[in-house]
Amino acid sequence: GDGIFGVGQNVTRQDTAVMLYNIALKNEQKIQKSIKELEFIDADSISDYANDAVRALVDLKIIKGYEDGTFKPRSNVTRAEAAKLIREFIYVKEEGR
Repeated sequence: GDGIFGVGQNVTRQDTAVMLYNIALKNEQKIQKSIKELEFIDADSISDYANDAVRALVDLKIIKGYEDGTFKPRSNVTRAEAAKLIREFIYVKEEGR
């Protein structure tokens, strides 16, 4: 939004959700906005621009929260989390979930 691409910067969990969501929309995958309320105890800290993406990916069971009930939207996504998200995203695309 500020015109900076962010080369070399880490990616947050909510931004990862937005990227995957936008890829799905661009490729006309079956992904839609969710009307369900997020049940994470920190759901109110998810940025407005990421809300639809997080909800949709939670509905598709691509992205999950932590055992403590949080989502940690502004935490950096780990390599392990990124790999799992990409795998789940590809699985949804192949299976047409």
